[in-house]
Amino acid sequence: MSTTGYIVRDAAGNLQQGNFAEVNPSTIYVSHSKDISLNLSAGDIQGYERHGQDLHVVLQGGEVLILNGYFNEGTTGDKNLLLSEEGNLVEVTLEDRADGYLAAGYEPLDTSGKWSAYDEMVFLDVDRIEPTVAPLVAAPFLGGVGAAGAAAAGGAVLLAGGGDDDGGGGGGGGSVTVPTVDDVDLDRIIGGTGDDTVVVTGTGSEGSTVEVTIGTETQIVTIGDRGTWIAEFDPADLPADGIYTATVHVEDLDGNTWDLDGPLVDIDTTPPDLDVTVGVQSVGEIINAVEHSTGTVISGTGEAGSTVDVLINGTTHSTVVGSSGSWSVTFASGEINTGEYTTGVSITTTDTRGNAASYSETLVVDTIAPPATLNVVEGDDVINAGEASDGVTLSGSGEAGASISVLFQGITRTTTVAGNGTWSVSYASAEIIDGTYNSAVTITTEDAAGNSTTVTETVVVDTEVGTAEVTGIFEEANGDVSLVGVEGFDGTVSFNALHSNGTTTVETPTPVGSTYSFSPDLPDGSHLVVVNSDTSGNTSGTLLVLDDNVSNSGTLDHAGLSNFDIDALNLNHADQATLFLDEDTIKDLSVNSDTLTVYGTGDDTLDVSGAAAAGQRVVDGQTFDVYTVGTDATLLVEEDVVVTII
Repeated sequence: MSTTGYIVRDAAGNLQQGNFAEVNPSTIYVSHSKDISLNLSAGDIQGYERHGQDLHVVLQGGEVLILNGYFNEGTTGDKNLLLSEEGNLVEVTLEDRADGYLAAGYEPLDTSGKWSAYDEMVFLDVDRIEPTVAPLVAAPFLGGVGAAGAAAAGGAVLLAGGGDDDGGGGGGGGSVTVPTVDDVDLDRIIGGTGDDTVVVTGTGSEGSTVEVTIGTETQIVTIGDRGTWIAEFDPADLPADGIYTATVHVEDLDGNTWDLDGPLVDIDTTPPDLDVTVGVQSVGEIINAVEHSTGTVISGTGEAGSTVDVLINGTTHSTVVGSSGSWSVTFASGEINTGEYTTGVSITTTDTRGNAASYSETLVVDTIAPPATLNVVEGDDVINAGEASDGVTLSGSGEAGASISVLFQGITRTTTVAGNGTWSVSYASAEIIDGTYNSAVTITTEDAAGNSTTVTETVVVDTEVGTAEVTGIFEEANGDVSLVGVEGFDGTVSFNALHSNGTTTVETPTPVGSTYSFSPDLPDGSHLVVVNSDTSGNTSGTLLVLDDNVSNSGTLDHAGLSNFDIDALNLNHADQATLFLDEDTIKDLSVNSDTLTVYGTGDDTLDVSGAAAAGQRVVDGQTFDVYTVGTDATLLVEEDVVVTII
């Protein structure tokens, strides 16, 4: 392919001339240029394309000339693109079209006057690439361009006499070759995917010493017999990341010295940093079922403007680190498998220069909810009065380490599933409401990942049982009892005799309707415990006192009473009973309810310690005086019975 010449001029008026390399595509750097003149005519050009900040000039033969940084207006403002051939000069105007293509307009510029701002940009087409500045070199004292201008244009300048451009001394008469630096306006971009070697070249007199300094690093070379020099900085010879303006110091063999500006060197070879702060094992996170269903989020911090590519199980999501330094990607539920497992997370971050770094993380997934079970409560899922009085323990199984929350009787208890997969919580007697009803047990368990399961079971609370009512007895002449009438029970009734010698026997009378016939008779001096039992296992006993003038001794102090739950004391068939009651006595008799009901007549007397009157209560048509005894016991006494509070 044929070469194409160019002339570029920066905002300060400095010129640089050269040829595009004989490669396709071929690039020159014009970020800091204001005017760019190409040794072409409009007919040589097929079209123009914008690629980011670069302008691609496509020639008719398919060659592409790249003006790197043409659209970068950060330092030079608008640029002027010119075409020059055979002394003509036209200005190119470009207008955006779709897909990066540009529409071009051409406007001829008049350079026929005495002076034009574009005289230095015109090609006379002497061997097609000779610019108008060339004849000026031969003019006395370099004409209007001057030595610096000619040097910037790329040619060596011969000066008469022995001086230098910074006032330094020189050798005797003879010509002095002013050194130059090639492509001063061509920035050297180092790092990323670009070249990592900096090359600075120029011209000067043979044998001259050239010191090129970039930051803290210096290369010293000698100009060869062709009048050219080259300083090459390998990656190991470059300073730390940063932007530097290279400086060039030249000293010829006659002692003349020059300090010249070198190109701008932009160095960034450091890969961007990246941290992951959300979603991975290293920050202690597990993706649970809820997080999986709403999308798995991986996020963190990094270098602003860098790209971040996150790869999980063959799926990649990409993003750009924001100005705040944060980034985030979300994987849809269908892109992450459910279950309980770990998988790798590969993350690559690339900065705007192209430097890249890779990181490895681990994704922990646990979308399986933990199990929760409730064992059978109290052996039959029924809590009776006796069981309630001892307190109730609820237990079950679950996932080791998972938390357990149990809601029962309006009260929540929490625990953790043990290593063997079991758990238990306890409820005190006072926390279980008396009565007959169904009570829900709601169990919520949550594992370490945050997955949760809630189950609700139902248990029966049945603490109520009727007290058998003794309606009458038949007493033989010798004082033995042969018949007992019993009503008002809702389960099964049983009979136990308390004998005067302190022993207890189980009696099996023959039922005739509501009357029970004893054979043999109950001997005189015995008492009878009538027990009502329901299907839930609740029992309620009535102590039927059959002997006159009884006191605590041998009656309430009988050893056999400890085997029964006595809720009622019937004195109707014993004259002139005199008994002492206090809180401990009542609670010992009525183990389940701590309540004692006393039936009797006006010749019966109760001495009660620590009692306080609490009004009256009507039960089944009978009126009872109510007393609170101590802190927890309750006493109901048929109103005819004499009560003395002591």
